[in-house]
Amino acid sequence: MIIESLELARLSEDRIDEALPRATYEVTLDDKGRLRWTAQRNGEQEIWTKDPEAGFWTRFDVSFMRILPFRGQL
Repeated sequence: MIIESLELARLSEDRIDEALPRATYEVTLDDKGRLRWTAQRNGEQEIWTKDPEAGFWTRFDVSFMRILPFRGQL
Protein backbone atom coordinates (compact mmCIF):
# COMPACT_ATOMS: atom_id res chain seq x y z
CA MET A 1 0.00 0.00 0.00
CA ILE A 2 1.28 3.44 -0.86
CA ILE A 3 0.05 6.38 1.20
CA GLU A 4 1.08 9.76 -0.17
CA SER A 5 -0.25 11.75 2.79
CA LEU A 6 2.40 11.95 5.50
CA GLU A 7 -0.23 12.60 8.19
CA LEU A 8 -2.35 9.62 7.10
CA ALA A 9 0.73 7.40 6.82
CA ARG A 10 1.80 8.26 10.39
CA LEU A 11 -1.71 7.67 11.72
CA SER A 12 -1.88 4.31 9.93
CA GLU A 13 1.54 3.32 11.24
CA ASP A 14 0.57 4.22 14.81
CA ARG A 15 -2.65 2.20 14.62
CA ILE A 16 -0.89 -0.82 13.14
CA ASP A 17 1.85 -0.66 15.79
CA GLU A 18 -0.82 -0.46 18.49
CA ALA A 19 -2.83 -3.41 17.12
CA LEU A 20 0.01 -5.84 16.28
CA PRO A 21 0.74 -7.08 19.83
CA ARG A 22 -2.93 -8.02 20.29
CA ALA A 23 -3.18 -9.82 16.96
CA THR A 24 0.14 -11.65 16.54
CA TYR A 25 2.28 -14.35 18.13
CA GLU A 26 6.01 -14.88 18.24
CA VAL A 27 6.74 -18.49 17.27
CA THR A 28 9.97 -19.94 18.71
CA LEU A 29 11.49 -23.29 19.58
CA ASP A 30 11.82 -24.48 23.16
CA ASP A 31 14.86 -26.34 24.52
CA LYS A 32 13.62 -29.61 23.00
CA GLY A 33 13.01 -28.13 19.55
CA ARG A 34 9.23 -27.93 19.87
CA LEU A 35 7.22 -24.95 18.71
CA ARG A 36 5.81 -22.49 21.20
CA TRP A 37 3.65 -19.42 20.64
CA THR A 38 4.20 -16.32 22.77
CA ALA A 39 1.98 -13.23 22.94
CA GLN A 40 1.67 -10.12 25.05
CA ARG A 41 -1.91 -9.86 26.32
CA ASN A 42 -3.02 -7.18 28.78
CA GLY A 43 0.59 -6.46 29.72
CA GLU A 44 1.33 -10.12 30.50
CA GLN A 45 3.24 -12.70 28.51
CA GLU A 46 1.26 -15.81 27.55
CA ILE A 47 2.88 -18.97 26.16
CA TRP A 48 1.15 -21.85 24.35
CA THR A 49 2.61 -25.21 23.40
CA LYS A 50 -0.11 -25.75 20.77
CA ASP A 51 -1.24 -23.36 18.05
CA PRO A 52 -3.68 -21.09 19.93
CA GLU A 53 -5.70 -20.40 16.78
CA ALA A 54 -6.17 -24.06 15.80
CA GLY A 55 -8.85 -26.27 17.23
CA PHE A 56 -8.65 -29.99 17.85
CA TRP A 57 -9.72 -31.06 14.35
CA THR A 58 -7.29 -28.72 12.61
CA ARG A 59 -4.42 -30.07 14.72
CA PHE A 60 -5.64 -33.62 14.05
CA ASP A 61 -5.68 -32.99 10.28
CA VAL A 62 -2.17 -31.56 10.33
CA SER A 63 -0.86 -34.49 12.39
CA PHE A 64 -2.53 -36.96 10.04
CA MET A 65 -1.10 -35.27 6.94
CA ARG A 66 2.42 -35.59 8.38
CA ILE A 67 2.32 -39.37 8.09
CA LEU A 68 1.29 -39.36 4.42
CA PRO A 69 4.06 -39.56 1.78
CA PHE A 70 3.45 -36.10 0.26
CA ARG A 71 6.77 -34.49 1.12
CA GLY A 72 8.49 -35.59 -2.10
CA GLN A 73 5.64 -34.16 -4.17
CA LEU A 74 5.63 -30.69 -2.59
